[in-house]
Amino acid sequence: RLELEVDGFISVTSDIPYDAVALSSNETGVTQYLAPRFSTSSSSDILSTIPPTNIENVVFPGDRLRFSGQTESLEYYEVMSVTSISAILNKPFDGNDGAQALTTRHYGGRGSPLSSRVHCNFNEDLCPKSSESRSGSMQSKIEN
Repeated sequence: RLELEVDGFISVTSDIPYDAVALSSNETGVTQYLAPRFSTSSSSDILSTIPPTNIENVVFPGDRLRFSGQTESLEYYEVMSVTSISAILNKPFDGNDGAQALTTRHYGGRGSPLSSRVHCNFNEDLCPKSSESRSGSMQSKIEN
């Protein structure tokens, strides 16, 4: 949450995700290509780098990643933890073993009411608290 004070009036935003995009126009999705080369193994949740590269300042818990060799092209893998040269994913990798030609990090994005990262205001039928807290941009949270 962000607390703003203007002319003596205090306003508190709804929860802001750590990976919120800046502008509401970016809420539909932003992709970032990651420079380290990653290696995956089918049925393993361990992500490593080739050659061994420190990724502690590149990949962070909560990041949503996609890999060029994954079986389901629209599936996200969430980073659960990071050590110097490896990371743990939220589920075992399903796809081609070995070095991935391309790895991308994703911010925002459309989806079902439960998975969308586009800003919504709490509504128990359409936008549960869990969706509201992980969706939206800095702009939409401040303007709301």
